[in-house]
Amino acid sequence: MNTYALVTVEVPEHTKQKRIVIKSYSNGYSGQSFQRSGKNCNAPKGQVWLLPYRAVIGDLIKKLEEAREFRMKKRLQASNYDIKPETADIPLTQAA
Repeated sequence: MNTYALVTVEVPEHTKQKRIVIKSYSNGYSGQSFQRSGKNCNAPKGQVWLLPYRAVIGDLIKKLEEAREFRMKKRLQASNYDIKPETADIPLTQAA
């Protein structure tokens, strides 16, 4: 199964190799620097690639994000979870 994420390019031509640096995305093992071919610099044989933007995929990602936000709001409303002001400011202490 493929997973897509919309990212923002921070530096389009970094260093002599003109690597592409993206902004604020990490999956845990690959870095934020990509070669011009789309391969990740930290994991060139890995499964993380930088692909050009396609409107079809972009629309799909946006719809999935909207659906995720909607589900989260519904769960929050269903749980009726309220933080009481008298317990919200209690500092946490370490167990001795």
